[in-house]
Amino acid sequence: MIVRAVPRGEERSKMLKRSFWDRYAGVYDLVTRPGNKELAEAAAWIAGFLRPRDRLLDAACGTGTFACLLAPAVEFVLACDYSEKMLEQARRKAARRGLRNVAFRVRDLRSLTLPREVFDAAVCANVLHLLDSPENAIAQLKMVVRPGGLIIVANYVHETGANSARMELISRFGFEFAQDWDAAALEEFLSEQGLRIIDKRLFDAWQPLEVVVCRADDDVV
Repeated sequence: MIVRAVPRGEERSKMLKRSFWDRYAGVYDLVTRPGNKELAEAAAWIAGFLRPRDRLLDAACGTGTFACLLAPAVEFVLACDYSEKMLEQARRKAARRGLRNVAFRVRDLRSLTLPREVFDAAVCANVLHLLDSPENAIAQLKMVVRPGGLIIVANYVHETGANSARMELISRFGFEFAQDWDAAALEEFLSEQGLRIIDKRLFDAWQPLEVVVCRADDDVV
């Protein structure tokens, strides 16, 4: 099992600032394009756990990939990110697809400032590994999802070989991981946050993508 934190330095500090993501918003989809097929497959799998009348939160939505892919499966999506430039890309993506059930708000996953227990499900994709205290983000999601609702985490995980080489290339752009989880370590982390894992799947994307579907039950400790 691999679970180690990357030391914080100048590059790690930059990544926690809005300006970093604002700067890369226009090219982010180009950088991650090699994994588009697998992201679509992951979204299709996630959609199987959602219901047509669900209200879905996409927390730290970035350029809106998951928000747009999942919108047809639910009644409403609120897509949040703390980078306004990322949200601009997300709005354009939704408009190109003619989606009318997606709203966008500037919010920080570490302090969502949203009403409690209003969402049936929340998706948090490709962000927890960037945070120094990812447990705080999970606590925020648990507050806004109704009891018994779903918290779905899709996160890049560590593997050796070619995928590690790809991540070394990505790191040259300034992208650094605060949490270097493998799939088992990610699942252990989520369980430790009081979430009950009901299903999981590893997608062989450009960087392996672990998707974990959790139930936000009150009686889980």
